[in-house]
Amino acid sequence: MIWNIIYSMIVSITLELPNYIDNIKNIEEKYEVNYYAYLEIPTINFSEPLYQNSNLDTNIIFIKDSDLPTSKNANVIIAGHSGSQTVSHFKNLYKLKINDKITLEYDNWLYEYKIVKKYFIDKTGKAEIYKDSNKSTLALITCHGRNKQLVIISNLISKTKK
Repeated sequence: MIWNIIYSMIVSITLELPNYIDNIKNIEEKYEVNYYAYLEIPTINFSEPLYQNSNLDTNIIFIKDSDLPTSKNANVIIAGHSGSQTVSHFKNLYKLKINDKITLEYDNWLYEYKIVKKYFIDKTGKAEIYKDSNKSTLALITCHGRNKQLVIISNLISKTKK
């Protein structure tokens, strides 16, 4: 008798699945979710999109006053949470080392950066970014424990059309 109940639930789910898939397609068509940049860090097996109108509670984000990579001598700043929660996208950032590579895809261009500096600052709500004003840089920022933030600075080494 128990087997019949389980069997009928499986049949029921199987019969409902095509309709469920059609509903997902309709939702995707109605609410297109497009990212506008993509960050990859091979050393720590990291690859995540950056979405427009997103926030730090759900994704990694460009900081409000950040330049975009297309700017001359850009200071691109991306922040993300660390820790052990599901939104802890930057939880392995501390493992990065000087000379590791980072790729940022933006506007059909691939920007490759090399890490040149890694430092910790007090967590105050503000971060001082040290960069060469004659170079394009990418800064990654995340929390490190309760009272510190980790800042990773990388310089642009190549830009290629995608």
